[in-house]
Amino acid sequence: MKAEISPNSLTLRSSSFLKRHIHLLVIIASSLLFYLTISMIDLDFYRAFADLGSHMYVFERVLMGDVPYRDLWQNDTPGLFYAGAIALKLFGMNLYSMKLLLALVLTLSTAILFLIAKKIMPVPFAMAVAFVSVLWGNLILNIPYGGWFSNCFGLLALLAFLEYQETMKNNTLLLLLCGAALGMAFTFRQHIGLFYLIAVALLVAIAVLFFENWQVEAKPRSGYFKLLVFLSYAVLFVISAVLMPLVFLRRTMATTEGLSIKNFLVFFLPVFAFNLLIIMIFLRRIERDDTTTDYRRLFMLLLKREAGLGIGFLVPILPWYIHFSTIIGWKTFFQIITITHPEQQSFQQGYFQALRLPSLSAHSVLLAAVMCALCGAVILLLIFSGSRRMLCASIIAVASLLVMSYLMFFPLDSGFVPMYYLPVALEAVLFPIIYRRMYFQGDLLNEKEAAGILAIAVYGAFSYLSLIILVDRYHYQMLIFPWLAAAGYLLYIVHHKSSCSFRNAGYLGKTRQLAILTAASLPLLLLVVGKPLAIVMDQYQSNKAYSKSAFPAGGNVVFGKMEIERGGIYINAAFLEDIETVVSYLRENAAQGDYLFGGPAINMFNFLTGMPFPSRHRYFIFDAVSSRQQYEMAAALIEKKPKYYIYDHYYDTNPDPVIALEFFRQFPPIGEYVSSNYTFDYKIGRFYLYKRKDALKPSM
Repeated sequence: MKAEISPNSLTLRSSSFLKRHIHLLVIIASSLLFYLTISMIDLDFYRAFADLGSHMYVFERVLMGDVPYRDLWQNDTPGLFYAGAIALKLFGMNLYSMKLLLALVLTLSTAILFLIAKKIMPVPFAMAVAFVSVLWGNLILNIPYGGWFSNCFGLLALLAFLEYQETMKNNTLLLLLCGAALGMAFTFRQHIGLFYLIAVALLVAIAVLFFENWQVEAKPRSGYFKLLVFLSYAVLFVISAVLMPLVFLRRTMATTEGLSIKNFLVFFLPVFAFNLLIIMIFLRRIERDDTTTDYRRLFMLLLKREAGLGIGFLVPILPWYIHFSTIIGWKTFFQIITITHPEQQSFQQGYFQALRLPSLSAHSVLLAAVMCALCGAVILLLIFSGSRRMLCASIIAVASLLVMSYLMFFPLDSGFVPMYYLPVALEAVLFPIIYRRMYFQGDLLNEKEAAGILAIAVYGAFSYLSLIILVDRYHYQMLIFPWLAAAGYLLYIVHHKSSCSFRNAGYLGKTRQLAILTAASLPLLLLVVGKPLAIVMDQYQSNKAYSKSAFPAGGNVVFGKMEIERGGIYINAAFLEDIETVVSYLRENAAQGDYLFGGPAINMFNFLTGMPFPSRHRYFIFDAVSSRQQYEMAAALIEKKPKYYIYDHYYDTNPDPVIALEFFRQFPPIGEYVSSNYTFDYKIGRFYLYKRKDALKPSM
């Protein structure tokens, strides 16, 4: 006889579920509401015009059956293509479909970050971390970069690893899940997924060697550990004796081909701090540990754990790797995945040369050196001192430097560089905290919490290093999430220490505690909260300036909804009318099957009008095109004869129709064809339309 389930028991279960997960549900509901609201308004549409249009056009072509890399070229992995195509299929053929998908992905990322933060800090601090992450979550561009998806799956992998590390049981399923999440991160952005895989594989090794059953398993006097110590010293030697001199010698170079001070701050300092951590751990173990270990058992255990992680990683990757290898060849596809394909290299080189990023000024060199010295000094002081006052001293020192760097850099470039200091500063403080707890007796956190924050810090360091492939503030926003958890943990530690002694302290003692708390909190709040808000204000001012130039009578920013069929979002009214007029004009005058060609990067009109681009290479912006792509493009123009050529003079300081026609002169195989076969037809705001000469109506 089946047991009956009473309505009261169902009510109790529902009530119990809500009580256990009320904070998570609040995070999900509030972040989803915010993302859905902000996704309707594109504050930076005039800059997003290029990348957003390019992505949307590719997603449409994939949905219509085109094969990436063969029928169209895009420097992304397959996951992004098909996620975008599915979004257009489910939510409709319009711009808002992708923004809706991004809202869902970012909501999931925020929820996972909350669950991660909750493992190392109380719920109120974890909720604060989650809410702050919303400000960093694709607030400006709303462009479907693959990094947003990789970040979400990477956080899921980190959460799965933390669950595995807490139980430390033979739970292969958690490692398989962790590996599968890393494989999905690789599917959307290969270099980010690869750095995540390296980080988690290292964490699995550390867990097996040091935290298995929460006992030290390995004997540090072995050759294995001595080799690791030697390699750490070797890395430090290369950084200090080779890379740093190159930084100073080549800091005046104008392109990213040379190592600049920003490269040093972003990439080399975290490696420096991380290697110091490794050296500290192994040297301390060599001094203390004289246990014996069954290395054969330990090796087999490590091999089993890493194999589970690797199998999970391959599960989501192998199907699409086999699929594309059979279409375009395994060798070609392997080059694409490893970012060694000639067309990828030419694009990256041309793109970075076109940006002409300047190196930082001389005073930033001094600041970088001070930062490096501070990191080393703080770590060394905490190694050789058991005093807990050193913790507060290091926090105040790093906080002061953050304030100084923010004040020094903000007038120069709107605070672009200071946000890179956050992970560096946190590493300088977090690693010593972990070290002190694991090798000195203290009351800051227990061993499992130390292992948790160590995992987050190592994961964050490797996600930070993935910026080596491509560094800009938008990719930085994608990778900031684990460091937000680290920042929240640091504030929790400072608050905890201050509140413990605050109650029994006198007036001067309370004042001192408040000063310490403020000094440690304010710089982090400036960088963590103030930076995204500063970006918003910068984009608003840019919109205001554009509105003033478009409508001299007034410069107020007014947003209007794109009423055209494939629009559905609100953008700056200063160029809304121009875009809608161009789309209407092309739809009225172009025939079914006509191609639309132009530059720089006008694929937004290909998507909004449904007119295909004549070549699989369609991202023409500045000089980021190889000669091979130019000849292929010229052949496509001769074959398909697009009726219209459109030019966006937003990037042009001298918007003249004749000069605009010369844009493709920098692409010799294309420029001659364009100037010979097209003539100016119509000006619509910032856009010039040119028509093929043989398509003009004969004069009466």
